[in-house]
Amino acid sequence: MSISRPIVLTARTVSWLARCTRRIWLDLYGDRTLQVADNPVAARRAAAGVVHEAAVMVTIREPAPPVDEPDWPSLVAETQALMRAGATEIRQGGMEACGGRRFRLRGRPDVMRRTPHPSLLGAWSYEPIEIKQHGMATSHDTIQLDFSRWLLTQAQGHTPDGELWLGADADGQPAMILQRSEPLAALECDLRQIAELSSDTEPAIAFARHCGYCAWRNACDAAADTRQDIALLSRLDRRTATALRTDGFTRLADIAALSPSRLMRYPYADETRAAHLHAHAQALIRGVPYDKGPPPSPLPMPALFFDIESCPHTQEPWAFGWLDAAGVPGMAIVSAWHVAAKSTHAIIADIPVIFVRDPAEGWQQVVVRAGRDAGAILHWGRYEQECLARTGGERAHAALHRRLTDLHTVLDGRYALPIARSTGQTTGSLKAVGTYLGHRWPDEADWLVAWERYTAWHEQVALNPFEGTPAVTVNPHLAPALDYLCADLEALRLIWSWLHEHESPFGSPHQG
Repeated sequence: MSISRPIVLTARTVSWLARCTRRIWLDLYGDRTLQVADNPVAARRAAAGVVHEAAVMVTIREPAPPVDEPDWPSLVAETQALMRAGATEIRQGGMEACGGRRFRLRGRPDVMRRTPHPSLLGAWSYEPIEIKQHGMATSHDTIQLDFSRWLLTQAQGHTPDGELWLGADADGQPAMILQRSEPLAALECDLRQIAELSSDTEPAIAFARHCGYCAWRNACDAAADTRQDIALLSRLDRRTATALRTDGFTRLADIAALSPSRLMRYPYADETRAAHLHAHAQALIRGVPYDKGPPPSPLPMPALFFDIESCPHTQEPWAFGWLDAAGVPGMAIVSAWHVAAKSTHAIIADIPVIFVRDPAEGWQQVVVRAGRDAGAILHWGRYEQECLARTGGERAHAALHRRLTDLHTVLDGRYALPIARSTGQTTGSLKAVGTYLGHRWPDEADWLVAWERYTAWHEQVALNPFEGTPAVTVNPHLAPALDYLCADLEALRLIWSWLHEHESPFGSPHQG
């Protein structure tokens, strides 16, 4: 493919280099008609990021309005005029510079702040600030910041420092400010790596959690499915995949034909993982669950099916949900307003709800409910155990941690299911397994929607303080959030029931 004009590179594209070279290759050479819109979670995150940035800007003593021009050339021209005039602060300005014969680099730093360091502009120069809603810096945050520093270097002949403003405190100001002054050699190396990509050197597919937020997700899903690519395998380490591809093993049939002992020769494929890769390849090819052999332990009997929902920013739980073996639900919801008003019990969406002051009290309600029955507290994944250790307190931890049992680990020790890894799911997600077994969630249900419903409900409660002895009103904001949590609990019960039905000391007939 010949390139007649420079390719435009943005900070967003370059920042993907820390996660997925294939994404950059598709941005440069892919058929753009195959791109899809942001998924709902990504769109809401982007919108929340804009709101967060605006809220942080309000806390600055003399906040500058964003540069607002109808087209990109006008935006760049206005930004350059503001820089030459020595504006104290420039928000959302546009910058562009040549990155060799192949690329034009474009970026819009959140803030450009004037500093007294001399430059080509005069007795001043500018340094960039990138504002992030999350509280911990990521590798793509630093790439984006260095990208803005590089653009400013081209404009002013001086390489500035830069700052990442992370999260927000109670006053709306950044919870953490990280200064970055490292040389730009790493970014320049990244740009050279991108320049070496060509249209006929397509990078391999490698599914990861971030794929769900990529505009090319459908294209990669279709390519992997058509090729029966090894990327469809769960728990396939990228380094293992690279070594397998080097030896010409690129398809599911190739992996199914290899013995687990042969797979163990590859890097990062120990005995357990090699056996899983072989079993999962067999399951995907045959289209039925593949029995891994005698289970490592007896199937636990449930006292409760258990799930929590947490704030995406602090990871503090706001809801604790349980379902007993008979299918009777219950929930504890964090609402200090209700506790202060001595209105701690309600029925919402046909679910008995207990309002608690904070997460620690929520865990205590789980202790009380779990104390009524013997058996395991079945949950999905490692998060519940980690959250208990972090937010439960000593008493709750002592009472619950030995009983919490990861149902995913129980399933994984018995079967490989014919669920392909993809951009939208890992094969071990609760939704993937539940959906395969026929469970359905409410429309547009996910953890972020549930959190938004809860926060909207909580804000309404705060705006309407209780008077006297209040009666709890069923609120339309909260009910959908509880429906989502209840759907997760029902999925756990369905998965356990499926395992119980197929449990046999001689293994399942699915292996064939």
